[in-house]
Amino acid sequence: MPGSHDPTIVTPEHATKVLAALYYDTAMGGSTHALLPALQVTSTDHLLFGTDAGAAPAATIDRAITALTATLHGSDQHALEHDNAHRLFPRLAAR
Repeated sequence: MPGSHDPTIVTPEHATKVLAALYYDTAMGGSTHALLPALQVTSTDHLLFGTDAGAAPAATIDRAITALTATLHGSDQHALEHDNAHRLFPRLAAR
């Protein structure tokens, strides 16, 4: 029987910790219901703005952006649109 420190055993706690550390893209999912699954495993500081431009029509992207701006406000919205990406890619923040 594997020991409690066996790296092949994945516990719910470990899975939760790993999921919380990931970053999630909002691509086409800006409504409260679309963001809820990501926000159940992490916080807004791990959300990144995305549109799926090129894969979705402009009208669909506009609706997703409208939903996103109605869902997140203030510092959460600014973090999603700027700060989180700048933290991940600091060399691009200076541009």
